[in-house]
Amino acid sequence: MTTNRDHYTFELAELNATRSSALAFADIAANFIRSYRDNKFYDVITSTVIANLFKCPKSLNEEVLKNMEGALIEQQTILIQKEREREKRPKKWVPTVYKSKIDEDSDEEAVEIDPDEVERLRIAEEEAQKQMELEWQRSEERYQSLQQQRKANEELLAQKARQVDSKAFEDKLKSGGAVLLNPGTMNTKKGGKQGGAAASQLTEEEIGKLYRDVAEVVKEKDRLKTVLSLSDDEVPEKLKETQQDLAKLMEEVKKKEPFLNMKAKSSLSKAQITQLQQKLTKQMVEKNRIALQLKAMEVSEERTELVRVLAQRDSILVSIELAEAP
Repeated sequence: MTTNRDHYTFELAELNATRSSALAFADIAANFIRSYRDNKFYDVITSTVIANLFKCPKSLNEEVLKNMEGALIEQQTILIQKEREREKRPKKWVPTVYKSKIDEDSDEEAVEIDPDEVERLRIAEEEAQKQMELEWQRSEERYQSLQQQRKANEELLAQKARQVDSKAFEDKLKSGGAVLLNPGTMNTKKGGKQGGAAASQLTEEEIGKLYRDVAEVVKEKDRLKTVLSLSDDEVPEKLKETQQDLAKLMEEVKKKEPFLNMKAKSSLSKAQITQLQQKLTKQMVEKNRIALQLKAMEVSEERTELVRVLAQRDSILVSIELAEAP
């Protein structure tokens, strides 16, 4: 495309009203605008050309405007294409420049560090570290002391549990008609049609009492174990629940009272009596061991009340179970 700039023709030409004159001027105007497309003042030059054209009404015909429109659209397309090509180019990575806290050109003065202040801070930090280590050592010693005390208490409880009062067991068994501690008093009948069958010398009342003693000791052991396993927060709820159960049992007993008489037990063999006596002894040993552990605790009033209510409930349950037993 031509880049000749015909300033004389463009500025001084006299346009006639003929069509050929208009076309000639339109062509000159379009070439003149295109010649400045690479100039950074293209917008200003284009506006000046258009302003000059409006000063001459004869030059503003359809052909002139059409040629000028084509030149402007062409230039716009070129600019859009260049912009798109620029956007497609990969952007160069630019490292982030961080300014220093104290700029070289800044008027701020650097803070002077006092060596005495630094030494004082260092000494204070060392003192704080030593204090923390001392506190940790003390807490570790307290923990070890508590562990030793706990082990000593457990050994003491175990020792007390092993010290079973044999005389008390013997008296308890004798009062219930048991003969486990003196088996020589058992008499057996042999011979005849019954062969070697053994019969007990205990009466029906003594046998019934032996059954009751076994049942009551088992209930007492379970009762103490339950009270011992409860935490202080669980005791009030358990006490309320047990009182409700006791109230229901008492209502049930009122309805079944004529039928709660304990059934007479038939005579038992020597082996059955021995089995009951051994069970009673074993349950009493376990019950006494649990009772010692409970005694070593600081029992609250609510826990004591729970033991009392549980004892009442268990007494009724034993009566019901013995009455309903076959």
